Amino acid sequence: MSKYTFENYKSIFEGAIRKYEGNAFFVSLIQKLHRPVFPSAPGNVAIIAIRHEGKEVGFRENEADDIIALVHVDKAGQRRVYEYKGTTESGFFKKVINPEGDFKMSPGFYFFKRGLHHGKYPCLVQACDVLGERAKKGMAYNETDDKTWQITDGTLHIHAGILNPANVGEWSAGCTVIAGGWQGAAWKQFFEFCKNATNTPIPYVLVNEADVEQFIADGNGSQPAVVEAAPQISMTLEQPAPDASGFETEAEDASPSDVSSVSGVGFKFDRDKFWGQYRQGLARFGERVQQEEVPHVENILDRAERDSRFESLSQLAYMLTTARWETDRFRALFERGGDSYLMQYQGRGGNTRPGDYKRYRGTGYVHLTFRDNFRRAGQLIGAPLEAQPELAADPHWAYEIMVRGHLEGWFTTRKLGEFVNTSKRDFRNARKVINPGELSIADKALATGGRSKRQVQCIEALATQVKWAGMIETCLQGALVAERAASAAAQPGEDVGRELKPEPETSGDAGAASGETGMVLARPDALAESQVGSIPESQLPANVESPVPMKQGDFLQASVGSIKRMNAAIVGGIAAVIAGIKGFVEQNQTLSVIIILVTMGAIIWLVTWYIHVQRDLDKKRMEIASDPEKNRVR
Repeated sequence: MSKYTFENYKSIFEGAIRKYEGNAFFVSLIQKLHRPVFPSAPGNVAIIAIRHEGKEVGFRENEADDIIALVHVDKAGQRRVYEYKGTTESGFFKKVINPEGDFKMSPGFYFFKRGLHHGKYPCLVQACDVLGERAKKGMAYNETDDKTWQITDGTLHIHAGILNPANVGEWSAGCTVIAGGWQGAAWKQFFEFCKNATNTPIPYVLVNEADVEQFIADGNGSQPAVVEAAPQISMTLEQPAPDASGFETEAEDASPSDVSSVSGVGFKFDRDKFWGQYRQGLARFGERVQQEEVPHVENILDRAERDSRFESLSQLAYMLTTARWETDRFRALFERGGDSYLMQYQGRGGNTRPGDYKRYRGTGYVHLTFRDNFRRAGQLIGAPLEAQPELAADPHWAYEIMVRGHLEGWFTTRKLGEFVNTSKRDFRNARKVINPGELSIADKALATGGRSKRQVQCIEALATQVKWAGMIETCLQGALVAERAASAAAQPGEDVGRELKPEPETSGDAGAASGETGMVLARPDALAESQVGSIPESQLPANVESPVPMKQGDFLQASVGSIKRMNAAIVGGIAAVIAGIKGFVEQNQTLSVIIILVTMGAIIWLVTWYIHVQRDLDKKRMEIASDPEKNRVR
């Protein structure tokens, strides 16, 4: 029984083409070949691959947990679906296959034709250029840097492999691979349909699992039963130019409004309820809780419970949304990108000295950018951010910048209270507080019908943030234990301009004192060392992946096998020596010499073999130590 129907796959196929056909690469592809056509006539075939974002180990998803589906119209006109386990991502390699890095095909549509794998095995080979990302051995793919690679030499294939679906291993350096091996029934069936396809080259569509639900809903002409899946949007968004009146130039409606008076109400949250609802909410978007975000969300909730500056839960929800978006789910507190990308910041906003573009790149929960802004924010919160820009990523200061920047209008002169307060929750237009340029581009695109890559990014970015904000607001409401009056913590309005003091560090070298205030500032890596590492596994949300414990028996099995073989060889060697001595005693010298020579040769071979085995065993032990998933060495 397939997971999706023929009509579902038609919706996924057409939805993916609609999503990506405006991209310049795919526009060119359509011009060179044609727009992919879903099977309708007998013998027609199409391949739809659904990439599952599973658990990463060593920056690679090492399981054949993607769906490789083949839709087919048979000779009788019957519409059929066949689903296979496989992978659309590269596995682990002991050696470097390509010095430029492993390849990961980008979602979109392509064409494949019949060919040979390494000149030997029949398979499908690319019939057009292929777009994707590269990452060098031991490094993560950076899918937010707008740097893509095209494979034009026909070396990307769809082939068989992966004997054990739990371990992609060295079966793929970027190809699509169907599990079960070359002689497996899955591959034989799959390739038989492809070999006899009446439409060639065969269309191939690759989609992210998070997009599937919406594609199906769009194809049915109805809204999904649950909240639509969150699109995978590049975080590389243009920054507006700086302006003297604020942290970034306002694109429209620049006149600020008066924020409503702060009510002075704090919050108390049931964390188990929050994480349970948060996990379910993300699952409806096709996402999961990232382990990196747990300590940061906990930090924000902890401080929000002691903070009376919020008018409503909606404001806290929107700030959490902004932080999650700007930092790519709290995985990038320092803006990603190489020199070629970050150089856009040089010569702007006070970035006049060599290297300023990198020192004052987007940092912290709201990605504070430019030297002038670091200096101004530092003066407002009492931290030497210009001298130590990395402090903007410290949990304490990142929180202060996020809250005060939103409420006081640091970034664009617009304040969050204009859009989100006790009686209003305009999450979409609230983007004017952080990045009004994104909103302007999206609104113009919607008004004119423009669909450039940048315009699509902005439209989808805003849609995602609005969905997140609504979901997070619901989670906060559901987890709310009680509101406490301002008198329990501060008088109304007292906290609006106050500076929260950092919590004292426990280790002697964990901070540096500010000369003027004497405050202890947490060092930039305090979160990673003191918070992430100290979170008990029992306190993590249920679907946050925790390391698999390594068990002693997992590598002792290999040791025991080697010892048994060594013992057997030693016993055999002793027996041969005894036989040789016995031969001398019985005056059979020729036979004795032969026995002794054979024994010596066997011993030399044994020692060499044992050294080799122990070297491999040590290598396996190191792999286990560095990769908890590789916990079975036989």
